[in-house]
Amino acid sequence: MKTTAQTLSIRGHDIGLGFVYWLSFLIALEPGKVARAIEAGAPLSWEGEVLRILGAATLGALATPAVAALMRRFPIEGDFVRKHLVLHGASAAAIALGLIVASCVLAPVLNVGDTRPFLTALPDQLTANWLLLAFVVAGLTALLHVVPSSSEPQRAQVRELGDVPVAETAKPFLVQVQIKARGRVSIVDLDTVDWIEAQGNYVALHCGGTTHLLRETLSSFEAQLDPRAFVRVHRSRLVSVARIAAVTPLANGDGTIRLGDGTDVRMSRGYREIVHERLADLRRSTMGLRQLPARPTGDAASLCA
Repeated sequence: MKTTAQTLSIRGHDIGLGFVYWLSFLIALEPGKVARAIEAGAPLSWEGEVLRILGAATLGALATPAVAALMRRFPIEGDFVRKHLVLHGASAAAIALGLIVASCVLAPVLNVGDTRPFLTALPDQLTANWLLLAFVVAGLTALLHVVPSSSEPQRAQVRELGDVPVAETAKPFLVQVQIKARGRVSIVDLDTVDWIEAQGNYVALHCGGTTHLLRETLSSFEAQLDPRAFVRVHRSRLVSVARIAAVTPLANGDGTIRLGDGTDVRMSRGYREIVHERLADLRRSTMGLRQLPARPTGDAASLCA
């Protein structure tokens, strides 16, 4: 579960990205607005325009965490792409409506932008800007799909020991979990798990042909795992690094991970680099084992085979 500091960091990241996005959009529209005002014989006040742009960018930035939360909860990938696209389209229209309503309420109060009474300004603003804003919100959704958020894998953020952050080496990692089902408790060793996926408030541990459900969010569960053993390949999936047999790139930048038992797991483009890093770590550690003097035990023989 995310701490308050982590939650604030994620929201701050979203708001900052949103402010830059909305500010860029508003500045791009400004030359046309100025030209129309001059043509109409009513030159704009630069001071008023700066305040309007900054206020509108701030309003859009404050709505960005909602867009980002929907993007993380309903990613545009996997088996529900069409359903999620419809959802994001409807949410873009709703958020655009909310932004227009908020601007019509705040403008006369702050004396910035369209200062006409709410009921007078709202119909005109909806007619002129609703569709445009809906497209802009949809563009923000697409941007958030491409740009990794602060909640995704962080690289080069802390001093590292090898390729594992020092902070992670100081705590014990899970090696087994208790699974409760039908009144019975069973122990599952994590080194038998091939891959893990989120299923609502549960994580599904796939061990060969068997699946175990554990009531835990994927992010919380991942934080307890050894990052050298499991790597996130998708917002809703982790795989055992040792089980990866092949990685096949796809035309859109995503990829398919083939596990040793023949299972295919979809990999998002945002996790491609970390997957290759973990595979390189595994190869280096395997080479190190092979360079050790041979030991007359069955375990060593199997590791070095």
